[in-house]
Amino acid sequence: MKREIKFRGKDIENENGWRYGSLVVYPDGNCVIVEFDKDENELSYDVYPETVGQYTGLKDKNGKEIYEGDLIKSLSGLVYTVIFGTWVHDEKKEFPKIIDKYEHTGWCISLDGNTPCELLDSEVCSGVIAGNVHDNPELLKEK
Repeated sequence: MKREIKFRGKDIENENGWRYGSLVVYPDGNCVIVEFDKDENELSYDVYPETVGQYTGLKDKNGKEIYEGDLIKSLSGLVYTVIFGTWVHDEKKEFPKIIDKYEHTGWCISLDGNTPCELLDSEVCSGVIAGNVHDNPELLKEK
């Protein structure tokens, strides 16, 4: 299986800049994103640990990569936060009358930024990235 595993984090030297690449986490908690330039030179950037998010492997309707911490505006107008978590839901069946409980762990969406309310799926990805929890916290308050 081949999938792209990469991270992003907010650059400590350039607070408005994001760095994308491989993640190195040191025992003291410091984080570094490693990128490569066009000549394959390795570049390392210290990033704020609380801003580090992993690439989900999915893209929004405009082809923009979706990362943990992104805010996605769905077609319904709701703004969801992308989180990694366990979504628990019930599935009711009329005949025979039973309720099955399912748990799914993986990329989820959340209305409050903490509690998964659904899996991150193609329907949500048909929306657009409106920002992220670090640069656009005001979008969380609109919910």
